[in-house]
Amino acid sequence: MLVWEVLQHTTSHTMTLTLKSVALYIAAAATFVAVPSAYATNFSLTVNGCSSGCGSGPFGNISVVQGGNINTVIVTETLAAGNIYVKTGAGSALGYLLDKATTVSGLGLNFTAGNSNGFSTFGTFATTILCSACLQGASGSTHISGPLSFSLFNATGLTPANFIRNSNNFFFASDIGVPNGQGFDTGTVGTSVGTVTLTATPEPGTLAMLAGALGIAGVLRGKRFRA
Repeated sequence: MLVWEVLQHTTSHTMTLTLKSVALYIAAAATFVAVPSAYATNFSLTVNGCSSGCGSGPFGNISVVQGGNINTVIVTETLAAGNIYVKTGAGSALGYLLDKATTVSGLGLNFTAGNSNGFSTFGTFATTILCSACLQGASGSTHISGPLSFSLFNATGLTPANFIRNSNNFFFASDIGVPNGQGFDTGTVGTSVGTVTLTATPEPGTLAMLAGALGIAGVLRGKRFRA
C-alpha cells in the first residue's frame, strides 16, 4: 500500500512538471503568434500624367502584401470608382520595378504579363502588366475596371521592400481612363510614395507549434484526471 502511494505521488509530481513545461511552451508559441510576421506597402496613385485632364485623383490604390511564405508577394491594384484600364500607347495597365527577377502568376483573363515599357511622364518600367481585353483608347463597350491582382515569386526570398523606384523616381504607373461626363479622359497616372503597415498574421509553422502544444496539454491533463 505504501509503495502504491509513493508511485502515485511520483506520477502526479512528474505530470505536474510536464504540464508546467507545456504551459511554458504554449506561452512561448502565443508570444510568437502575437508578433507581426509580415507587412504590406500601400501606394496611392496621386500623380497625374494625363494629357487630357483626368482630374486631381487619387486615381486608385496599389497594395503589396507578403504572401503565405517568404518567397511570395501579392500585388493588387484597385482603381477609383468609375476609372478603367485603357490602351492609349502611353503605357501599360501597370508598370513596376523590383531589385530581383520574379515570376508572375494568378493573373485573370483580362491581363497578361509584359516586358519593359515606357510610360508618358513616368519613364520606363522593366516589368509590366498588359490589359489584353482592353480596346484601343476608351472606345467601345469593353471597360475593364479590375481590380488587377497577381502574385510574384522569387526562390531566394521576396518582400514588399524589393519594389524600387525607376529612374524617374516612381514605384508604379498605370494607363487609365477617368470619366468626364461625356466619355473618358485618358493617360498615365503614378505614385512615388509608399506607406508601410504591419500585419499580425502568424506564420503557419507558429500556428502548428501552438496547436501541437495545446494537444499535448490536453492529453496530459486527461491522463492526470484518470490517474
